[in-house]
Amino acid sequence: MAHPSKISAEQSAAFREIARELVQTDRWNRKNGKNQDFAGAIRRALEKAYLLGRQDSLDGSPHPAPEPNAHAPNAPMNWLLIPPRPREAFACICRWSLGGKVRFPDEPWPFLEKRDALYRNPYWVVFTVDTRKNVKPLFPDGQSYGDRTIQPLLKLGLLAEIDDAKTPSLMLTGKGAATWWQKVAESGDF
Repeated sequence: MAHPSKISAEQSAAFREIARELVQTDRWNRKNGKNQDFAGAIRRALEKAYLLGRQDSLDGSPHPAPEPNAHAPNAPMNWLLIPPRPREAFACICRWSLGGKVRFPDEPWPFLEKRDALYRNPYWVVFTVDTRKNVKPLFPDGQSYGDRTIQPLLKLGLLAEIDDAKTPSLMLTGKGAATWWQKVAESGDF
């Protein structure tokens, strides 16, 4: 029998999310004085993975990924394939600026400006433009994101550089980001 040497990216991302959820639950339980069964949770996750692998070997075909990505070329990417910190940053920006609706290219989009700091690494601040063309920070508390959070979003094409800006600036990519966010908002995965 031929066995696949690697699991799919979707399966790997799903297993990583399961592990992250196990650790998060254990930390929350420890912090709040609840019963902890971290070893039992790991055992159950390993048993589930073992049974999936065993089923694959008996069937002779790999088990489908827990949440397969759509195979259409223009389909939005699977939410789990985005690393967790960039995923949360992107969800936060979209949640506050786009909400549950899709914006059209002629509507103002939020954008990020790179700021240099004297005693820390450069960071990105999110701004939005209201209907009166006024520029204002999106987050009143001054929340910002580091380069390591923003770079994966650039590579995935969810953010794009603004060429005519005076300072290094980024913006959500029009139709792609809006379509992707609408799919995520409808599924409730964020």
